[in-house]
Amino acid sequence: MDTNEILAQAVKSRSVELAEQAMKERGMVTCGIERITCGEIELSYVNLGDTYDQTICQEQDGYPFIGSWGGWYEATEQEQNEENETITCGYCSHRTPMNQDDWRDVVCESCENHVGG
Repeated sequence: MDTNEILAQAVKSRSVELAEQAMKERGMVTCGIERITCGEIELSYVNLGDTYDQTICQEQDGYPFIGSWGGWYEATEQEQNEENETITCGYCSHRTPMNQDDWRDVVCESCENHVGG
């Protein structure tokens, strides 16, 4: 079985923990289960060693899905910034109100650098 086939079988599990077990049973090497939070949303995922590797992920109270935790984090952060009209500082990761027409002109409330660098 190749990686995509293993993931397709493992995603049918009810949880990330059971998915990891199914992956290991099919010969995949994992680095355990990790958790990351973006805003108020927590994601659990089977760590396969790279931020953008396709793996099994699961948001709190959600169903397992195939994706990368890096892709999930970027999309979730962008969605939250759009909802809250904020921008994430490239220096300190603080979310600052987007109060300028051009994001390059926004100064971070926390570190006082321009958010875009």
